[in-house]
Amino acid sequence: PLRITFADIHLTTEAAKNIFGNESEGGYFTVKRRDGGTEMFKEGAENAQDGLATARVTAEVSHISRYRIFDAVRFTIAVPPLEETNERIDEVFRQMEDEQVIALNTILVQMTTAQAMQNVAWINAVLFRKVCRRIKADDEGHSTDWGIDLEGSAIKPIQFHRELNVSIASITIAVNAKRKTILDAEAAEQDLILRGKGTASAARALEKETLEGRAEGLLAVAKVAASQSGQTAIGAEVAREVAKGGNTIVVGTGGMEQILGLAAAANTATKKPRENNR
Repeated sequence: PLRITFADIHLTTEAAKNIFGNESEGGYFTVKRRDGGTEMFKEGAENAQDGLATARVTAEVSHISRYRIFDAVRFTIAVPPLEETNERIDEVFRQMEDEQVIALNTILVQMTTAQAMQNVAWINAVLFRKVCRRIKADDEGHSTDWGIDLEGSAIKPIQFHRELNVSIASITIAVNAKRKTILDAEAAEQDLILRGKGTASAARALEKETLEGRAEGLLAVAKVAASQSGQTAIGAEVAREVAKGGNTIVVGTGGMEQILGLAAAANTATKKPRENNR
């Protein structure tokens, strides 16, 4: 693996265009993927509180490549054996690795660690295209000259040292804990607001129903009192309440007349038994 020291300055899109150039000019700011699509460098959002966006981090970056021989004759003719091992397969891997190292040392040192992690797909597309050019392959990795098909060229997940991984994890936990605290506080506040609104609505509804009930009762009394028989019934009800006892009774003029009439009738009724006893 390569030991890469990432930049501590956020790489802007304009700077990336100037550094990497266009594919038509031999650059790779915009590069074709193996599936025919296009991959473009992503500037990403810079977060000043993110250590991966501002710290000058050194990490190990492993790169891999994979190919398949489909024409052994062409392969034997085009590729000389590696001097150290006398193997043509090793020579192909050496040339692929050289191209990958050049590309990674050009790309990764220009961007922050956070940007590199956001641009893994773009980096892999760049590596694939660079190796394709080295082995004289088409956009899909097919090299007639070398008799091989390039099946993959990419980087593995970036490996940080343990202390940095622990630090990143602690930052993530702290950020999520802070977010949870804020969300819980907002939820509690909304709960109190909704409960207050519910209590107020219930009180208003009760008051409204009470007033409506009183109004309906008064309308019913007024309707009964509009007739002579109704007035008599009301007077009888007043007399019934008087009979229940009590020290103080508040009545209107009509009610007082009914009470006096009932008192006179009661007085007459109490006198008759005395006359019969004589």
